[in-house]
Amino acid sequence: MFIYYYFIAFDSIFYCETEHARARVELITGRLAEARASIERAWQLVEQNGLKAFIGPWVLGTRALLEEEPEVRLATLCLGRAPPGLDRGSRRLAGNRPEQR
Repeated sequence: MFIYYYFIAFDSIFYCETEHARARVELITGRLAEARASIERAWQLVEQNGLKAFIGPWVLGTRALLEEEPEVRLATLCLGRAPPGLDRGSRRLAGNRPEQR
């Protein structure tokens, strides 16, 4: 049963990363309309499969690059930020505790 769920999760991650990579290539080659469509498909896959904490920030970063208005770009980047508690926890795991400074 575990192996079945593992392959479903891997499959979802693979498709998200593929759409994200396609959007980056389309952005670099100047095909902005196609890049926007690809990044929207990638974001839909992220939301459908609950991958916001894993690949969500990367997808939203690319989505922000494709936004034309600065306010929308900033709002998109803010969606990809880690929750406040998660950021502190990652520093503690890395051994950078405030008590040790």
